[in-house]
Amino acid sequence: MNSVHFQINRNSPFERIRAVSLFRSEPESILEAVDRSQGRIEFALDGTVTNANANLLGLLGYTLDELRGRPHAVLVPSDERQSAPYKAVWDALRRGEFQAGEFRWVGKNDRSVCVQGAYNPILDRRGRPYKVVTFATDVTERSRRNERNEGHLTTINRSQAMIHFDLDGTITDANENFLRITGYRLDEIRGRHHSLFVDPEDARRPAYADFWKSLAAGNEQAGDFGCLGKGGREIRMQGAYSPTLDASGRPSKVVAIVTDVTEQTQRTIAYEGQVAAINRSQAVIHFKLDGTITDANENFLEVMGY
Repeated sequence: MNSVHFQINRNSPFERIRAVSLFRSEPESILEAVDRSQGRIEFALDGTVTNANANLLGLLGYTLDELRGRPHAVLVPSDERQSAPYKAVWDALRRGEFQAGEFRWVGKNDRSVCVQGAYNPILDRRGRPYKVVTFATDVTERSRRNERNEGHLTTINRSQAMIHFDLDGTITDANENFLRITGYRLDEIRGRHHSLFVDPEDARRPAYADFWKSLAAGNEQAGDFGCLGKGGREIRMQGAYSPTLDASGRPSKVVAIVTDVTEQTQRTIAYEGQVAAINRSQAVIHFKLDGTITDANENFLEVMGY
């Protein structure tokens, strides 16, 4: 390929302008970087789509020709298009007020998309808005995961007792099931220590301090736990104390999810007492269904001489 050489006259005004144009401005470079990582869509002040980048079009499933000239309302669930909050958003944008948050959009073929982003009014030289640019990041999967987690928590809240603690054992919250079981109101226990539910003598033992040290280190504690309800009423709970982790993976608080097994425990103790009484007064032997002997008490062995 033949090379072509130019000799630039640096004193020429034309060459000075051309030399400047070879360098991209910083705002242009920043916008290019944003375009590589985020979705961008532009609107006229009446909400008409005027432009969109490849990321945004890929997210929604449209081509630019399919979207350009259509109203922003096509991106919004149909039941929201005529709502007062929707109209208020565009009124605020036309006043030059940006709107940020998490937004539910509708893509091509009614595909539901959730985005995190901001609607930014762009101002002219006189400070008046003349268009809106929206930068958006796809958070659909995160939103769905959060919805699933919220659904699970709702189910747990309905069916089990739950109480929250700081890592030092200070009570921060409790659900209605826990309060009903223990007989307390939330304002009576919030800010107090977990030892409220423990026999004072047991709370002074090293094992109790070790229990909370282990939780603060991120170790779950599961099993049957004794608990003192309001007025010193004895309760038996089964479940787990689970440390929850922050974004850096470090324990940040403790959540206990438990079930009241007081009645079952009392019933088991009663059955065990009855079995012990039978064993003391009668001869008892156990068999499999095929007649194989599996066990026998002392009374039976004494009677039979084995």
